Amino acid sequence: PNLIRLAFRKSVVLSKLKVRGIDSISQFDIEYAKRFGYVIKLIAQAKQSGNRFLARVEPLLLKEDHILAKVDGAYNAFLFRGDETGDVLLYGQGAGSRPTASAVVNDLCDLAQGRESRFPQALSASNQEAASIPHARYYLRFSVIDQPGVLAQIAKHLGNERVSIADVIQFERKVGNAVPLIMVTHHCSEESIDRAVNTIDRLSSIRAKSQKIRIED
Repeated sequence: PNLIRLAFRKSVVLSKLKVRGIDSISQFDIEYAKRFGYVIKLIAQAKQSGNRFLARVEPLLLKEDHILAKVDGAYNAFLFRGDETGDVLLYGQGAGSRPTASAVVNDLCDLAQGRESRFPQALSASNQEAASIPHARYYLRFSVIDQPGVLAQIAKHLGNERVSIADVIQFERKVGNAVPLIMVTHHCSEESIDRAVNTIDRLSSIRAKSQKIRIED
Protein backbone atom coordinates (compact mmCIF):
# COMPACT_ATOMS: atom_id res chain seq x y z
CA PRO A 1 0.00 0.00 0.00
CA ASN A 2 2.82 2.48 0.75
CA LEU A 3 4.37 2.00 -2.69
CA ILE A 4 0.95 2.34 -4.35
CA ARG A 5 0.44 5.66 -2.58
CA LEU A 6 3.81 6.90 -3.78
CA ALA A 7 3.41 5.69 -7.37
CA PHE A 8 -0.27 6.38 -8.06
CA ARG A 9 -1.33 8.86 -5.36
CA LYS A 10 -3.95 6.36 -4.28
CA SER A 11 -4.61 4.64 -1.00
CA VAL A 12 -5.89 1.08 -0.95
CA VAL A 13 -7.49 -0.94 1.80
CA LEU A 14 -5.18 -3.87 2.44
CA SER A 15 -8.09 -6.24 3.10
CA LYS A 16 -9.48 -5.45 -0.37
CA LEU A 17 -6.31 -6.54 -2.19
CA LYS A 18 -6.21 -9.98 -3.78
CA VAL A 19 -3.30 -11.72 -2.03
CA ARG A 20 -2.11 -15.24 -2.77
CA GLY A 21 1.01 -16.74 -1.23
CA ILE A 22 3.35 -19.52 -2.33
CA ASP A 23 1.95 -22.27 -0.10
CA SER A 24 0.31 -23.98 -3.10
CA ILE A 25 3.50 -23.93 -5.20
CA SER A 26 5.16 -27.35 -5.32
CA GLN A 27 8.60 -28.46 -6.40
CA PHE A 28 6.84 -29.99 -9.41
CA ASP A 29 5.60 -26.53 -10.46
CA ILE A 30 9.11 -25.10 -10.20
CA GLU A 31 10.54 -27.92 -12.32
CA TYR A 32 7.76 -27.84 -14.93
CA ALA A 33 7.98 -24.06 -15.22
CA LYS A 34 11.69 -24.41 -15.93
CA ARG A 35 10.94 -26.84 -18.78
CA PHE A 36 8.93 -24.08 -20.45
CA GLY A 37 11.70 -21.52 -19.83
CA TYR A 38 10.15 -19.79 -16.79
CA VAL A 39 10.80 -19.21 -13.10
CA ILE A 40 8.14 -18.66 -10.42
CA LYS A 41 8.36 -15.48 -8.35
CA LEU A 42 6.05 -13.95 -5.76
CA ILE A 43 5.19 -10.53 -7.20
CA ALA A 44 3.33 -7.55 -5.72
CA GLN A 45 1.97 -5.75 -8.77
CA ALA A 46 0.11 -2.48 -9.33
CA LYS A 47 -1.01 -1.14 -12.70
CA GLN A 48 -3.21 1.66 -13.92
CA SER A 49 -4.77 2.02 -17.37
CA GLY A 50 -7.01 5.04 -17.78
CA ASN A 51 -9.40 5.00 -14.81
CA ARG A 52 -8.93 1.28 -14.19
CA PHE A 53 -6.57 0.27 -11.40
CA LEU A 54 -5.19 -3.15 -10.51
CA ALA A 55 -3.26 -4.18 -7.40
CA ARG A 56 -2.57 -7.72 -6.19
CA VAL A 57 0.08 -10.06 -4.79
CA GLU A 58 0.50 -13.51 -6.34
CA PRO A 59 3.05 -15.97 -7.75
CA LEU A 60 3.76 -15.35 -11.45
CA LEU A 61 5.72 -17.15 -14.14
CA LEU A 62 8.51 -14.95 -15.48
CA LYS A 63 10.77 -15.70 -18.42
CA GLU A 64 14.22 -16.83 -17.28
CA ASP A 65 15.74 -13.68 -18.80
CA HIS A 66 13.24 -11.34 -17.10
CA ILE A 67 14.89 -8.59 -15.05
CA LEU A 68 13.22 -9.90 -11.85
CA ALA A 69 13.96 -13.58 -12.48
CA LYS A 70 17.40 -13.46 -10.80
CA VAL A 71 16.22 -11.86 -7.55
CA ASP A 72 16.87 -14.56 -4.94
CA GLY A 73 17.48 -15.21 -1.27
CA ALA A 74 17.06 -12.28 1.12
CA TYR A 75 17.02 -9.75 -1.72
CA ASN A 76 14.00 -7.85 -2.96
CA ALA A 77 13.58 -5.71 -6.04
CA PHE A 78 11.28 -2.87 -7.03
CA LEU A 79 10.69 -2.51 -10.77
CA PHE A 80 8.82 0.51 -12.08
CA ARG A 81 8.07 1.49 -15.65
CA GLY A 82 8.05 5.18 -16.61
CA ASP A 83 6.67 6.76 -19.76
CA GLU A 84 10.07 8.22 -20.65
CA THR A 85 12.53 6.26 -18.48
CA GLY A 86 11.39 2.75 -19.35
CA ASP A 87 12.18 0.05 -16.78
CA VAL A 88 14.07 1.11 -13.63
CA LEU A 89 15.10 -1.45 -11.00
CA LEU A 90 15.88 -0.87 -7.31
CA TYR A 91 17.55 -3.89 -5.72
CA GLY A 92 18.65 -4.66 -2.18
CA GLN A 93 18.25 -6.77 0.94
CA GLY A 94 14.69 -7.14 2.15
CA ALA A 95 15.23 -9.53 5.06
CA GLY A 96 17.58 -9.92 8.00
CA SER A 97 17.80 -8.05 11.29
CA ARG A 98 19.31 -4.78 10.06
CA PRO A 99 17.22 -4.29 6.86
CA THR A 100 14.02 -5.17 8.75
CA ALA A 101 14.84 -2.81 11.62
CA SER A 102 15.57 -0.02 9.11
CA ALA A 103 12.18 -0.52 7.44
CA VAL A 104 10.34 -0.47 10.78
CA VAL A 105 12.07 2.75 11.87
CA ASN A 106 11.28 4.34 8.51
CA ASP A 107 7.56 3.49 8.91
CA LEU A 108 7.53 4.94 12.43
CA CYS A 109 9.14 8.15 11.16
CA ASP A 110 6.49 8.44 8.44
CA LEU A 111 3.72 8.08 11.02
CA ALA A 112 5.34 10.54 13.41
CA GLN A 113 5.66 13.18 10.68
CA GLY A 114 2.11 12.68 9.38
CA ARG A 115 3.15 11.75 5.88
CA GLU A 116 0.07 9.58 5.44
CA SER A 117 -2.09 12.71 5.31
CA ARG A 118 -0.63 13.78 1.97
CA PHE A 119 -2.53 11.09 0.13
CA PRO A 120 -6.23 10.31 -0.47
CA GLN A 121 -7.84 8.11 2.17
CA ALA A 122 -8.80 5.08 0.10
CA LEU A 123 -10.10 3.81 -3.19
CA SER A 124 -13.72 2.84 -3.00
CA ALA A 125 -14.38 -0.90 -3.00
CA SER A 126 -16.18 -0.60 -6.34
CA ASN A 127 -13.15 0.96 -8.03
CA GLN A 128 -10.81 -1.70 -6.67
CA GLU A 129 -13.04 -4.56 -7.66
CA ALA A 130 -13.74 -3.16 -11.15
CA ALA A 131 -10.17 -3.68 -12.31
CA SER A 132 -9.43 -6.97 -14.03
CA ILE A 133 -6.33 -8.67 -15.38
CA PRO A 134 -5.81 -8.09 -19.12
CA HIS A 135 -5.85 -11.23 -21.25
CA ALA A 136 -2.88 -13.39 -20.30
CA ARG A 137 -1.43 -16.86 -20.72
CA TYR A 138 -1.64 -19.36 -17.87
CA TYR A 139 0.23 -22.37 -16.53
CA LEU A 140 -2.15 -25.12 -15.36
CA ARG A 141 -1.38 -28.29 -13.41
CA PHE A 142 -4.08 -30.92 -12.99
CA SER A 143 -3.79 -34.03 -10.80
CA VAL A 144 -5.67 -36.67 -12.78
CA ILE A 145 -6.39 -40.38 -12.79
CA ASP A 146 -4.46 -41.68 -15.80
CA GLN A 147 -7.19 -43.21 -17.92
CA PRO A 148 -8.38 -42.79 -21.52
CA GLY A 149 -10.42 -39.68 -22.28
CA VAL A 150 -9.29 -37.48 -19.37
CA LEU A 151 -7.19 -35.14 -21.51
CA ALA A 152 -10.03 -34.77 -24.02
CA GLN A 153 -12.49 -34.07 -21.22
CA ILE A 154 -10.31 -31.32 -19.74
CA ALA A 155 -9.65 -29.82 -23.18
CA LYS A 156 -13.41 -29.75 -23.84
CA HIS A 157 -14.16 -27.74 -20.68
CA LEU A 158 -11.33 -25.32 -21.47
CA GLY A 159 -12.66 -24.95 -25.02
CA ASN A 160 -16.17 -24.27 -23.72
CA GLU A 161 -14.74 -21.16 -22.03
CA ARG A 162 -12.75 -20.21 -25.14
CA VAL A 163 -9.44 -21.15 -23.52
CA SER A 164 -7.00 -22.48 -26.12
CA ILE A 165 -4.16 -24.87 -25.22
CA ALA A 166 -0.65 -23.93 -26.40
CA ASP A 167 1.39 -26.79 -24.91
CA VAL A 168 0.88 -30.00 -22.90
CA ILE A 169 3.09 -32.28 -20.82
CA GLN A 170 1.43 -35.61 -20.04
CA PHE A 171 3.29 -38.16 -17.97
CA GLU A 172 3.56 -41.92 -18.41
CA ARG A 173 0.82 -44.20 -17.18
CA LYS A 174 0.80 -45.14 -13.48
CA VAL A 175 -2.09 -47.55 -13.15
CA GLY A 176 -4.43 -46.60 -10.29
CA ASN A 177 -2.46 -43.49 -9.36
CA ALA A 178 -2.95 -39.79 -9.99
CA VAL A 179 -0.45 -38.17 -12.32
CA PRO A 180 0.22 -34.51 -13.12
CA LEU A 181 -1.06 -33.09 -16.40
CA ILE A 182 0.59 -29.79 -17.30
CA MET A 183 -0.80 -27.25 -19.75
CA VAL A 184 0.11 -23.77 -20.96
CA THR A 185 -2.69 -21.76 -22.50
CA HIS A 186 -2.85 -19.06 -25.11
CA HIS A 187 -4.05 -15.61 -24.04
CA CYS A 188 -7.47 -15.64 -22.38
CA SER A 189 -9.42 -13.72 -19.75
CA GLU A 190 -8.98 -14.53 -16.07
CA GLU A 191 -12.75 -14.97 -15.72
CA SER A 192 -12.73 -17.64 -18.47
CA ILE A 193 -9.82 -19.60 -17.02
CA ASP A 194 -11.35 -19.49 -13.53
CA ARG A 195 -14.71 -20.78 -14.75
CA ALA A 196 -13.01 -23.61 -16.67
CA VAL A 197 -10.79 -24.68 -13.77
CA ASN A 198 -13.69 -24.59 -11.30
CA THR A 199 -15.67 -26.90 -13.60
CA ILE A 200 -12.71 -29.22 -14.18
CA ASP A 201 -12.03 -29.52 -10.44
CA ARG A 202 -15.47 -31.09 -10.00
CA LEU A 203 -14.70 -33.95 -12.40
CA SER A 204 -14.38 -37.44 -10.90
CA SER A 205 -11.03 -37.90 -12.67
CA ILE A 206 -9.46 -34.95 -10.76
CA ARG A 207 -7.71 -35.97 -7.54
CA ALA A 208 -6.57 -32.60 -6.10
CA LYS A 209 -7.21 -28.89 -6.46
CA SER A 210 -5.75 -27.69 -9.74
CA GLN A 211 -2.92 -25.21 -9.95
CA LYS A 212 -3.25 -21.97 -11.94
CA ILE A 213 -0.39 -19.45 -12.33
CA ARG A 214 -0.49 -16.42 -14.58
CA ILE A 215 2.39 -15.93 -17.03
CA GLU A 216 3.76 -12.40 -17.06
CA ASP A 217 4.93 -11.84 -20.64
